[in-house]
Amino acid sequence: MRSIANKVSFLQISIHIAEYLSMDKLQAMQVFARVVETGALTRAADSLHLPKATVTTLIQQLEAQLGVKLLNRTTRRMSVTADGAAYYPRCVSLS
Repeated sequence: MRSIANKVSFLQISIHIAEYLSMDKLQAMQVFARVVETGALTRAADSLHLPKATVTTLIQQLEAQLGVKLLNRTTRRMSVTADGAAYYPRCVSLS
């Protein structure tokens, strides 16, 4: 009986983790879309009322999950990669 309870508990935890991760990915996609629309990480962060570090982290996590670079970033410029341009409409459609 205990084994079944443990399996149910594990399943519930797994579902919560999956929901959390999908919500985090959704937020990252929305942040990415705003970065593209504003043309800058700082402007996107300001418009979303998020710290710039959070925006940067979400973009980095999204790039890691997708396995592609979405943005080319330097200290002075940011541009959207070809993969980022292709991914952008998908992010906008979720908003």
